[in-house]
Amino acid sequence: MQFTSEQRLDDGVLEREFTLGEIPGILWTPASTSAPAPLILLGHPPLGLRKMYPRLAARARYSAAEGFATATIELPGSGDRPRWPAVEQARADLRRAMQTGEPVSDEVGDEGSTRRGDKEGKEGEEGRPPWTPSFRCPRSAARSGTRAE
Repeated sequence: MQFTSEQRLDDGVLEREFTLGEIPGILWTPASTSAPAPLILLGHPPLGLRKMYPRLAARARYSAAEGFATATIELPGSGDRPRWPAVEQARADLRRAMQTGEPVSDEVGDEGSTRRGDKEGKEGEEGRPPWTPSFRCPRSAARSGTRAE
């Protein structure tokens, strides 16, 4: 991992851009780091880090105020990362099907990650695919009276 830039934000959060191999990402750490901070990996839609930066930075700042470090990486096929031909084809097929009113084939759903649920199409808890974990911030969960997962 190579850090490529570093800046201290107005609230004291340290923001460091990095590359891991050819994968760009951003790491945010709390202003006071006297002890190691737990790390939250922030996910985002495949719009690219630059487009998602305001939302990601806001979540990172909130998390840093709670004592957490956060990181995010550019998703495959988005932003500055190379496109995947199979995914691009699936997206084109999906757009065509939506424009013409055709049903979407299972192949398009699998390649383009458009389906939700497991391989048999079953939905997980709260409509999430069963292989997708649900994370809650332990400190926030404790304050809200819920159990952290």
